[in-house]
Amino acid sequence: AKIGDNEIALDYEPIIYKSGVYLSSKDLEKILKDNYRLELSKDKIFLEYIGTKGKVKEAFAYGNNTDSIISIGNKRAYAGSYGFALITIILVFLIFKKDREI
Repeated sequence: AKIGDNEIALDYEPIIYKSGVYLSSKDLEKILKDNYRLELSKDKIFLEYIGTKGKVKEAFAYGNNTDSIISIGNKRAYAGSYGFALITIILVFLIFKKDREI
């Protein structure tokens, strides 16, 4: 198995079944030994992270000028989307009104 740049020799072949991957407990220990302390019991797995804590990656990137971008860009987007929704609703009502008259 190749994980990142590391190559790990597994004892057994992984089994892929119903969109799940099943590994033997020995192979799981080999894969996670660098970053996790692994305790296996009969029906539970306990993982504790022991790797080095690196720089936290943020899910969103925030800039210095976010306030000015938000106030300018969103007003136009809201006006355009509300206008489009209003026109669509009016057209639907007009079409249904014509169908009832016939």
